[in-house]
Amino acid sequence: MKKFNCKALFLTCICAVFMVIGATDTFAYSTFGGGCDTCHNTGDEFKGPGKLLHDLHNTFVSSCTRCHNSVGDNPVTSLTADTPDRGCVGCHGRFEDAGNDSISEGLGAGLRQYHENKGESCGGCHSDNVPGGDYTPVGEAVFPPFYPEEGFLPCTDGLDNDGNLLADGKDPDCSVETYTISGIVSGDVSDGVTITLSGNADEATVTTGGGTYSFSGLTDGTYTVTPSLPGYFFNPENTPLSLSGAEIPNVDFTSVEVCVPTTTECSAVAECGVEVDECGNDILCGDCGSGFSCNETDNLCEEDPCVPTTTECSASAECGVEVDECGNDILCGDCGSGEHCVDNICIDTPDNDDDSDGVTNGNDKCLDTPFGEIVYPSNGCSIEQLVPCDGDWKNHGKYVSALAKTTNRFVEQGLLTEDEKDVLMGEMVSSDCGK
Repeated sequence: MKKFNCKALFLTCICAVFMVIGATDTFAYSTFGGGCDTCHNTGDEFKGPGKLLHDLHNTFVSSCTRCHNSVGDNPVTSLTADTPDRGCVGCHGRFEDAGNDSISEGLGAGLRQYHENKGESCGGCHSDNVPGGDYTPVGEAVFPPFYPEEGFLPCTDGLDNDGNLLADGKDPDCSVETYTISGIVSGDVSDGVTITLSGNADEATVTTGGGTYSFSGLTDGTYTVTPSLPGYFFNPENTPLSLSGAEIPNVDFTSVEVCVPTTTECSAVAECGVEVDECGNDILCGDCGSGFSCNETDNLCEEDPCVPTTTECSASAECGVEVDECGNDILCGDCGSGEHCVDNICIDTPDNDDDSDGVTNGNDKCLDTPFGEIVYPSNGCSIEQLVPCDGDWKNHGKYVSALAKTTNRFVEQGLLTEDEKDVLMGEMVSSDCGK
């Protein structure tokens, strides 16, 4: 908002009266040296009224045409009711406030009354001593035509509008009504919230006493109320208001605490997957490499299970068992009557049993089985021969897995009881086989 100062007020008021219409010899404007210049200083920059007057007006008037019908050497030549927004009347009193004589109409009653009250005679400015009369405007607080367009306020901008030598707040006519905007902040926090008022006034306060706040002494206008406090957001974020002749209570806000996590990094042991921070936000912990998958229970990368490329025996295998690349047995079938399987090939079965294990040599793949060992009936091999402790095992786990499968087959054939199998497995699990 543009403001006037008191010094500018008086100089402007005295000067502006000389800038009004002067098409006849009644006024002293045809030769400015005897008019405005007499009191307001002629400058080389201007051929017309005093330089000081122009300088003062240029500080708050945005265009020459605010006072002049056109830019030139002559002042305003039309200040009638048809064009009340030009010339002195625009800022120094309304056309309606002027006298009823043909001379004073539209000249700006406030400015004329100002000179009258200062003891200036009409002849001081006019070639004829025109009767001054008593041009009393309606009051200091009345808006002249320019005010709404320029954004001025009649009681706060440094003009003596009614010419009674009392400017703005010093004039009893300026009794401006004021109002209050108030409300409450509730929610996760109420006290200690900064409330900012912007618009026609810029103020700030802090909520106390259960979240209450208020802004008093406000004049009509538009405002915006905004709450703020680090770590919280508010609903609504702000509230725009139009204050017009009444208090505005209940401008309320609800606060919600914003959770701020202490870290955005996964824990040191997490290799993959997602962890959740204390605010419930996901933290991505990365991906496992090729051949590994993430165990989402503990966020660790684990080797993918082996998937065999085939579940079929090789083309040359006629019988027995082959092992795939994952260590799984592939059953290749049985030989016919009178045959036994040797190296996955069916051959004729001789009748003798060299190792006395109950399996004839023709069917016995393990011809040196120690006496008394339990053997699998289809191949004559004991558990130790089928799953040797010192075999070429990838690791202890692979050994234990193969042992479990073999002992299960012995149980299925009725060669071992479950208890016997459990005892054997317990011993082998704690052994160093395969390590």
